[in-house]
Amino acid sequence: MTNYTARAEQFNKTSNSHSKQAFTFSLLRGASFIAFIIFMILHFNNDQLIWLISGFVSIGLFSSLVGRHRFHEDQKLYFQTLVDINLEELKRTNLELQGFETGDQFLEENHPNQHDLDVFGSHSLYQLINRSSTQDGQKLVGQWLSNQPTNEEVIEKQEAVKELSKDLDWLQKLQANSRISVRKKKKNEPTLSAANLIDWSTIKTNTGNRTVWFTLISVLLIGIITTGVFIAMDAIPYQYIYGNILVNAIALGIVARKLSVEIVGADKAQYLVTSYLEVLKVINSKDYQSALPKRLKQALTNPHDAEKAISQLSKISHRISSRANMLYLVVDLLFLIDFFLLMSIYQWKKTNSEHIEEWLQAIHEFEALMSIASFAEQHPTYQYPKLASSIFKLDGKEIGHPLISKSDRVNNDYFVDGKGSVDIITGSNMSGKSTFQRTLGINLILARIGAPVCAASFEFSNVEVFTSMRTKDNLSENTSSFYAELKRITQLLKTVEDKPTFFLLDEILKGTNSEDRHLGAIALAEKLSTKEAFGLISTHDLALSELEKTNEHVRNYSFNSQIDGSKISFDYTLTPGPCKSFNASQLMRNMGIID
Repeated sequence: MTNYTARAEQFNKTSNSHSKQAFTFSLLRGASFIAFIIFMILHFNNDQLIWLISGFVSIGLFSSLVGRHRFHEDQKLYFQTLVDINLEELKRTNLELQGFETGDQFLEENHPNQHDLDVFGSHSLYQLINRSSTQDGQKLVGQWLSNQPTNEEVIEKQEAVKELSKDLDWLQKLQANSRISVRKKKKNEPTLSAANLIDWSTIKTNTGNRTVWFTLISVLLIGIITTGVFIAMDAIPYQYIYGNILVNAIALGIVARKLSVEIVGADKAQYLVTSYLEVLKVINSKDYQSALPKRLKQALTNPHDAEKAISQLSKISHRISSRANMLYLVVDLLFLIDFFLLMSIYQWKKTNSEHIEEWLQAIHEFEALMSIASFAEQHPTYQYPKLASSIFKLDGKEIGHPLISKSDRVNNDYFVDGKGSVDIITGSNMSGKSTFQRTLGINLILARIGAPVCAASFEFSNVEVFTSMRTKDNLSENTSSFYAELKRITQLLKTVEDKPTFFLLDEILKGTNSEDRHLGAIALAEKLSTKEAFGLISTHDLALSELEKTNEHVRNYSFNSQIDGSKISFDYTLTPGPCKSFNASQLMRNMGIID
């Protein structure tokens, strides 16, 4: 298993080294600029060429030192981000998930399984898996966790995860490059998504007659340069250039109206575009063997080079953000650079607008694969599941819950194969019935996204996973918990009519009297045994286990407890047959509720 602590310590040393070098270059940079000022003062006072040459050397050195300082600052930030990433992996290893994105925004009210299997929320599967930084990368991870894929998609993702999980440095480099750019977003800037860039790139505007525009701008530039040359030769007074600036300002007024329309949607997107560019660099640095990443890279390089295009867009977005600088305004009045910015935008859209959506989708898929592959790398003892050839099969050995620590969880074997199979799980309170059901469900979600599962082996049919475990009342809809459960069961019955389904039902019909509950549970189990479905029903109703005698599709399993005086112990082990021990009375005695 990876030693994330050692990696964090090593990256921290490297970050500190770059920090010291950045400080040194900062001092040298300041000294070179002071030297430039001193040499210029000496030159103006003494009019000696040596001081002028020394001044130019100093400002050249200053420019070089600025570059070196920026390099070490960037490297310091990069390695510090790698420190953060490895410390986060250590937290995930220990299941300390507080502070990670919960993915609550991806919860759907009537989703088949999200709410019961802790897919999103506090201490959730999403927190364990997601490493994406961009809004759309996070969204795609949420979609993959929520939606049932095809068998082909499962196989492709699994092969990609197997390949990518072997290269931890690549995984963390992609994660770091994306995160750094996203975190550079200013607090007052809006959080943007790929949709904003796509909408911006596809807006068609009237560029006008380009020949006329280029001719006009060329004449204006030649005019101001000629005026500048004559002024330098003392042929004309310097005031003549004001006329050129006035004419340029009129032309820029026309350009500015068009440009103000063109930059909407891209004017606050520099951080996002930079993030995409940095991720693309990492993607293109590696050759892939598995089909999915190979196809995604192909979409990014052929027939058009996405990295080159996004690099151009990054420069455009930087130029757009620079328009707020006062120096930009001065240069713009002299050399009409807004016009060239406008033409760059027109040309970029013409060349790339029809490709950008495919490029960004490919980047988001790489981000999602990076998340799953990082999870796989973190869990080397987990096993990759196998797709079953039959439709209604689940066969697992030593299946455990990935959100329960290894020291606390108890693994169980489970096998079912056959349409209409209904396993009745009886057991005493707190014996592990619900946890076992969630264990099966959450590992099925992992299997569907191509991830390894918490099991020694796992073979599964790729079917819908439907749960009814945490139904509750809804005051805004004036809905009781019992009615909410009936709605959930109705949804299940509709689902099994549409597609093969693996169901997990916990304590069904608990909101009514025991007789109606018993009759309803029997009727539901009988009905499900005739449908395109298979699954488990947990219950305290021991009489429900009698169904095994009359229905060949029904089997009994149980979780039992042992009572020794006032002490209750659990082994959390799935056992064939109905439950033989119940503990509600003893639990109430232990808590002083009854004597």
